[in-house]
Amino acid sequence: MQGPPLPDDAAFGLTVHRIIQESLTNVLRYGRQVSAVEVRIEHQPGRTAEEVEELRAQGLDEQEQAALGMSSAGQVVLTITDDGLSPEVGHRAPSVGSGQGVRGMNERAAFYNGSVYAGPGRHRGWMVRAVLEPPPSSSTPSWASGESG
Repeated sequence: MQGPPLPDDAAFGLTVHRIIQESLTNVLRYGRQVSAVEVRIEHQPGRTAEEVEELRAQGLDEQEQAALGMSSAGQVVLTITDDGLSPEVGHRAPSVGSGQGVRGMNERAAFYNGSVYAGPGRHRGWMVRAVLEPPPSSSTPSWASGESG
């Protein structure tokens, strides 16, 4: 994981968990000759109120800041990749599911103003990349600070 801890929000944590879980399940079901899977979680914190005001003073309103990737909300980016054969090279496994997995990931991501890409990886294998806008963090989770519950 890169960046600060994720917000201590149970629904957001469940969304992150379910997107990763569905992605890994799809690797098991459909992957061909997979020898490695990588799961990355990147938390890019948003801008502080002072930074937002400084950018506004430079002529960028909040909508323009967001369009440039400088949202005050920040982003959590989930990237799940495998190194298996791409569908063009290998034979795609017959579907054993209902086809709702990627649709469900998109619905979960949309709840957090996000989106999901699922498709062939750059060189081989498959990639799922989800970008989510985390809810505001009320405090650092106890697990991140080393406190016992």
